Amino acid sequence: MKTIPHRNRGFTLVELLVVITIIIVLAALSFMGVTRAREAAQRSASAANLRQLGLAMIAFTTDNSGFLPASRKGGGTFWPELIWANLESPGAFLRPGAANRPMDATKNDGNGYFDLADNSALTPQKQPIRWNYVINGGHAALPFAEVAETDSMPSTMARGLSRPLTQIVDPSRTVMLAEGNGAWWLNAEAKANSARIRKWSNGKSSILWFDGSVQLLNPKTELRNEHFTAKK
Repeated sequence: MKTIPHRNRGFTLVELLVVITIIIVLAALSFMGVTRAREAAQRSASAANLRQLGLAMIAFTTDNSGFLPASRKGGGTFWPELIWANLESPGAFLRPGAANRPMDATKNDGNGYFDLADNSALTPQKQPIRWNYVINGGHAALPFAEVAETDSMPSTMARGLSRPLTQIVDPSRTVMLAEGNGAWWLNAEAKANSARIRKWSNGKSSILWFDGSVQLLNPKTELRNEHFTAKK
């Protein structure tokens, strides 16, 4: 009896397409997982930065008769320069994962940083300070008020001082700092969901309250106007 030789059957086009599709899906899932893990680590590091900035704020207040630092001192000096001496690491001014990190005084591309063309925040060595966290100031009703109710700078601001810390009515529900999209202050209108709050891919942002706690919140749905205001 004659034996018919066995012929190996290769993959069909449909089978190849199925295998390729599975590989692509697995690769995409793996990439998404890595991206989520990286962002989670950046969020954690950013929360640590906020806590460090908050401690520097309180240290400044302790050294200045209970007054908070002004968001912008008379003459143009901004808050990062005011609290610089109380900060453990200057890297805390920069959100993890942001462009141009660590600080590079030779670059200023506007990618999340306030444009300091006039060098309004300088280190003791006269190097520009870059930052992308925003202070809760810019309005007379806010903790780091930039203008008084008369729309003129309070006399204390010429010395780099804002309002007394004792005027913060509810520290556990008053915003001190947030992750920002640029600019030096947060909220010129004293309203929730400021466009200057930078959101992560999940639509949330890390918020530092005056009691020192940090929460990951959705600025649009979980923050209210009263979370920004202080006693006038």
